[in-house]
Amino acid sequence: MRMTVRRSGYVRAAAVVQLNGFISHVSSAGLMRNKGATAPHVSPAHNAMLNTSS
Repeated sequence: MRMTVRRSGYVRAAAVVQLNGFISHVSSAGLMRNKGATAPHVSPAHNAMLNTSS
């Protein structure tokens, strides 16, 4: 019982952290695009994280 509660809490916390990271990634990607620089290695990592969570 305690394990289930802790796990669901962890999943919820991980989702929040992931969402915050994704938002910051999108905003930083927009800033870098304005500067003309790109970071292609970041997007696949976020896609993998999003695919694993869902």
